[in-house]
Amino acid sequence: MKYLGMMMIVYFLHLMLKLNWIVTAIVLAIGMIAVLFWRKKDVLQKRQYQRFQETCLYLEMMFRAFLKSGKIDAALSDTAISVNPGPLKAILTEACDHIQLTFDESEVTADALEMIAKAYDCKRVKDLHDFMLRVEMTGGERREAIALMEEDENRWKMRIEDSIRDRKKSLREIVLSVIASLVICSCILYLPVMNLDISANIVTQTLSVVVIALDVLIIFGGAKFLNEDWIKLDAFSDEKRSTQRLNDYRNYDMSKGWRNSLLAGIPFMILSAICIILKHPWYGAFGLAVSFVVLNQHYIGQTLRRRQVQKEIRSAFPHWLVDLVLLLQTENVQVAIQKSTLHAPQILMTDLSRLEQELIVDPESARPYHHFLQDFQMPQISTAMSMLYALSMGNSGNAKGQLMNLVSNNYRALDEAEQVRLKDKCSGMYLLFLAPVLTASMKLIADMLMFLFAFMGQTG
Repeated sequence: MKYLGMMMIVYFLHLMLKLNWIVTAIVLAIGMIAVLFWRKKDVLQKRQYQRFQETCLYLEMMFRAFLKSGKIDAALSDTAISVNPGPLKAILTEACDHIQLTFDESEVTADALEMIAKAYDCKRVKDLHDFMLRVEMTGGERREAIALMEEDENRWKMRIEDSIRDRKKSLREIVLSVIASLVICSCILYLPVMNLDISANIVTQTLSVVVIALDVLIIFGGAKFLNEDWIKLDAFSDEKRSTQRLNDYRNYDMSKGWRNSLLAGIPFMILSAICIILKHPWYGAFGLAVSFVVLNQHYIGQTLRRRQVQKEIRSAFPHWLVDLVLLLQTENVQVAIQKSTLHAPQILMTDLSRLEQELIVDPESARPYHHFLQDFQMPQISTAMSMLYALSMGNSGNAKGQLMNLVSNNYRALDEAEQVRLKDKCSGMYLLFLAPVLTASMKLIADMLMFLFAFMGQTG
């Protein structure tokens, strides 16, 4: 059916752009190849979206099942029975069989959960698995923590679905832009001036093929934005890279950076001075602007690095806080912090270890809490650490409830930041929406030149 539709589109282009039959055959070949690749992309898109839906279904059902039973094996069994036949049911059944039929391993449950995490490589799936394993190991009230994780999962699901809808809408706009550009290109071929017809010109025919091929590439470029692995499209980045970026920020030598910037900026300053002396003020002003940027490149780079690290810390902190609140149900603050380092995000490990050591030396002081990530001056972290100190001193009031509210507020702020990030991530689709204007302009200019030459030749 798609091939038949492509043949109809090519015939319409044959009539609209006055293509000869040889060129029409070339365009048809391009269209058939495009349909072949489009079918493969379509299958991939549907599978990626299906994996996203299966991941959401798994998370939602495991939240409820684990909240009800408090046992991983029972929750997995209930979820496997409830889902419809398909890839998700197959991997859940395999995990349940592994738990029930394996007797020679000590980490049977963890291995079964790892099987699911490999099939659905999503950070939220791994976080849920870590949370369930810790609850089975340490106990504690799980209702509030699960409610927070479920709230975060719902926001993530809505955010991704909104992004998918926006991208599909942008792709439709790109296709309409291509159609409009081709219609505009055909208009000049039907100008009723002295019965001139430039459509048979080899340049016009060749440019028609080039423009059609470029428009096909533009549409495929827009479709590429729908080939995302949706279950990985969240705020979490590679933890090793995040930790390395944090270390690079803290270990950066500003004095050495200033010297390097000065050495790089001196030539631009000299060139600017020469331009001004030779009475080329605009070149001199441009050189001064470049030298200003080069002289401050160390400061600019460090500022950008700081913002990126802050963003990654802001993403990791709520997940550590949820684990900590769970541990606080059975442990005091100092022991809960010590145990939380076993599963904390890697980017927080250095500061948590320092906090742990400072609390061993001075357990009743507020300084260790206030020193935690102090160099980044993030209000939500300062507030949480103040609450933890108050809780450790026994004068906290409803500090645990306040901490849970703080986690919820952090998740809400992360959701807003992620919506902006996803919009920025697909901003290239707007450029693709404008690209057909360039291809149409190229053909229009060439066709008008051909029309002008034909008109001048006919009028002598």
